[in-house]
This record gives sequence, C-alpha cells and structure tokens, in this order.
Amino acid sequence: MSDTPIVSIVVPAYNGERHIRQCVESVLTQTIPDFELICVNDGSTDGTGSLLDDMAARDDRMRVIHQENKGEGAARNAGLDVARGRYLAFFDADDFAEPQLLEKAVRRAEETGADVVAYRVDSYNDETGETLPMPWSLDTDAFPAGRVSSPGDNPDKLFYAFQNWTWNKLFRSSFVQASGLRFHEVQRSADLYFVCCALAQADRIATVDEVLYHYRVNNPNSNIATNERAPLDFHRSFVAAKQHLENAGRFAAVERGFKNWAAESVFFNLCSLKARDAFEELRREMQERGCAKLGLDTMKEADYFDPQTYDQVRHLLCDNADDFLFFLLRETNRRMEEQKNDALRAWREVEELRASKTYRVGEAVLKPAKKILGR
Repeated sequence: MSDTPIVSIVVPAYNGERHIRQCVESVLTQTIPDFELICVNDGSTDGTGSLLDDMAARDDRMRVIHQENKGEGAARNAGLDVARGRYLAFFDADDFAEPQLLEKAVRRAEETGADVVAYRVDSYNDETGETLPMPWSLDTDAFPAGRVSSPGDNPDKLFYAFQNWTWNKLFRSSFVQASGLRFHEVQRSADLYFVCCALAQADRIATVDEVLYHYRVNNPNSNIATNERAPLDFHRSFVAAKQHLENAGRFAAVERGFKNWAAESVFFNLCSLKARDAFEELRREMQERGCAKLGLDTMKEADYFDPQTYDQVRHLLCDNADDFLFFLLRETNRRMEEQKNDALRAWREVEELRASKTYRVGEAVLKPAKKILGR
C-alpha cells in the first residue's frame, strides 16, 4: 500500500461480530490494487474489536481504531480524520460489496473528474438470504447514467435520485475537504447531513449503472432497527444540512427538493417507530418547532410534489395526538387499498395476456421443447 492509496474505505462498527467478517473480506478482496481499510470499533461490547484486530494483523492494508461508544457519526469522523486516499468510501459493518466496486467507481471518477460517483444497491435479507432489487437507489431517468451531471440539472430530484446514503457513493477526498464536510455526530442518520451537503455542493456527479453493494435488511442490530433510541436524530441532521447549505450559498438552488425530501422523511420516520413514547416525542417536536426549523410550515400546496405530503404536514401541524394517529390510520388504509387495486390490475393484465392469441401460439410452439425438458 502506498503512502497515498487510491481509496480509503471507512467502516464504523458497533457490536457487529456477526457480520463484520463478511464486510471486511468483501473489501480485502477488491480488484483494485491500492486501498486502505479503516475500521472504527465504536465501543463494542461483543467480540467485534478482537475480531477486527485479528484480521488487521494478517493484512497491512487494514487498520483498526478503538474508541469509546460515541455513535455512528463520530465513528465515521474518526476514520475520516486519518484517511489518506484520493477517494473515500463509507460502508456499513453489516453490508458487503461486489469485488469490482472500487475499481469501477474509481474508473468512472477518473474518466469524468466527478466529485461524487453513485452506483446501484440491492437488499440482502438477513433472515431468508433473499436478494431483492432496490431500483430507487439510483434514478437514471432523473440523472442519465452516461452523463456527468450537476445539481442544477434536476434540483427537484437530486436527493431522490441518489438517496442520503454514503454506501452507494464514492467521494473525491479533495472535494470533501474543500467543502468542509464532516459527519453529523448523532446516533443515527449521520449519513444524511454528509450526503445532502455533498450532493448539493458537487460540481460533477457521475454514475455506475450496476449493483455494486448489498444492503442487509432484517438485521435486529442495525441503526434503523433501533431508531426508538434517538427518534429526533434524523431531524437534527436535516436542520444542520439546511444551515450548512445556506452558509455555503447552495440552499436556494435545491430548496424545493430538499424540503419535499425532508417532509417525506418525517413521515417515514414517524411510521417506522414502534414505541409510543418515541412516536409522541417526534410528533410533538415536529408540531411545536421541527417543521418550522425546516420551513415546512410555510410551504404552499403547490410547492409539494405530492398533494398527500402537503395534507400530512397540515395534519401534523394542526391535529392533537389522537386525531393525528387516526389520520395516519386512515392514510394506511387508503394506501393498502391502493396496493390491493394495483395488485388486482396486475393480475388482470396477466390473465388477459394468458388469454391472448399471441400467448397461446407461443405456448404451442414451446410445448415440444418443454416436453423434452420435462417441464
């Protein structure tokens, strides 16, 4: 490994002994020749620290930082502070990557001079082992894959197109330093601040239209599975990102997209909470101060991409706790009815296809081959 490796990969880990080996091995087997892996053991109480030390002793491209538990954001910053690579990547300790992730992302960055390179992600179910696509991880309709883009090309869709995750992106180190980017030091949603600011400040954004990273779901130890502990963290990160972009003179250009993304995130987080106390803490904060801090309370209906989001914000601002819960129940029932109708429409289309002359002719043509294959 050179004094200035091509890429620094930062992996924060807290009580991740079950999956950390797979994550680390997916980095150490990357096809790119020159990188450093920085693992930050954030005060784990299980065997994560010793497991990381054992792996680092066998590969000099890997180093381990041990610190008291400070949260995801502080752990990422600890890795960022010592990173020496020309590019930066940030993985989660329970996820894993394709062997060519770094090679393909770096190649694209070098070809385009991009500040940020985004790529596709899929989900890996920790309980079933099933892999499912996540088409929303990269919207190539909003930002075409073969083109080098900037935030101004489609400011309304900027945050929707690339998501507020670090692990589906490669960042140019000099850009991160020049933009003054750090991770918001909160327990969860630390990525949000860093990524929102990076996307809005990047002059050049490129993409790799391939699945290069696997995001583990149904892991009971993940941050999103334990968000009751810090239900306001995501909101604090949004407020900090807004302030940073205002100070950098970049907020006005992306304001509408940012506020819509923030409003939808409020309801995603409210509906993901499983504890009544955490739900009420977030609801009350958003009603009393939170919406105003993000400017959601003064948005007009025409400023919202989806009229239903406007309706949700109005109810959040005006309803008492019981009325708001009843509103959410009605919303849930409405969405379930929409999904049922979508499923029925899809079933009807399949049945119409089966009944079509083209389908019957195709079945007749394939019948001899199916007989040979025993199908």
